[in-house]
Amino acid sequence: MISVIVIGKDEGEGISRCLQSVRAALEGALPYEMIYVDSHSRDDSLTRARTLGARCFVPDDARTTPALGRLIGTQAALGETLLFLDGDMTLSPGFVQAGLAAMDRGYAGACGIRRDVYVKDGRVVGECGNYFGCRAARTAPEFGGAVMLRRDALLEAGGWNPDVETCEEAELHARLRRRGLAVVELPVPMITHTDRVRDARGLFGTIFTRRRLGQGQALRCALRAGSAGQLMLCDRPTRLWALQALCLIACALLGLLVGGWGGLAAFAAAEALCQAAMLLALRRQGHARSLVSAWLLLAYMPAGMASLQRRGTGFAQWEGTA
Repeated sequence: MISVIVIGKDEGEGISRCLQSVRAALEGALPYEMIYVDSHSRDDSLTRARTLGARCFVPDDARTTPALGRLIGTQAALGETLLFLDGDMTLSPGFVQAGLAAMDRGYAGACGIRRDVYVKDGRVVGECGNYFGCRAARTAPEFGGAVMLRRDALLEAGGWNPDVETCEEAELHARLRRRGLAVVELPVPMITHTDRVRDARGLFGTIFTRRRLGQGQALRCALRAGSAGQLMLCDRPTRLWALQALCLIACALLGLLVGGWGGLAAFAAAEALCQAAMLLALRRQGHARSLVSAWLLLAYMPAGMASLQRRGTGFAQWEGTA
């Protein structure tokens, strides 16, 4: 059986579209169940989900995280194969069958092509047809919130960490990699993700957001789990933060060795060269904007490491009327 675990909050029509796409993709093709874990919605998301046949659950802890929802879904699931989706995603027909065939070849999980649609004020303002740039089957260098995993592999790696606010996918991936458990990425459409973040995010909200703290929380958990090296390899922001920190330290040491005004000039020149080289490399990879994020993480990473908080993992099944 495939257990499809969907997380969300105040999804409204989005949760209906998500679950309807699951039914359209799997009904009559594979045995499956749908589980919806709701982060204390104030709208009718739970009612919509139950009407469409999902078993619904709500965390006891009001300080929810995406990983907490996925952890609860894992605990409630009956299947040995777990497909994780967010409530603002729709599942593409055929992916589950392709993923299962790949997992039969020894992979711990599978993911596929993610299409992003950017919405502002109810209008589509942009689109990215292949978010992770998958052109051929490969061992996944990273994966997002949409991923299919064997239950035994997920549990062997320690499961989802509910204490990490964001970057929980990369932190889990690092633990999977540490145990030699690979996720295959297939050049097969998997999901369409409707991204509404741009509706209310200005410059201030982009720079000062609590979501960035998750990067440091993930690194702290990876250090504790002995998987920090794997996190550096599979998570670009963490890798860039490490490079930025090393460059800054090396340039500062050079400045101290030279001393005086000459040392200040040497520091500035060396740092400028480092940033230019990094920007050039990122532009060739199509990730030039990541340089700004790497600079922001110099401050956010230690703050994130200090902000890790324990979450309660209790939950209750929602018994509302469908």
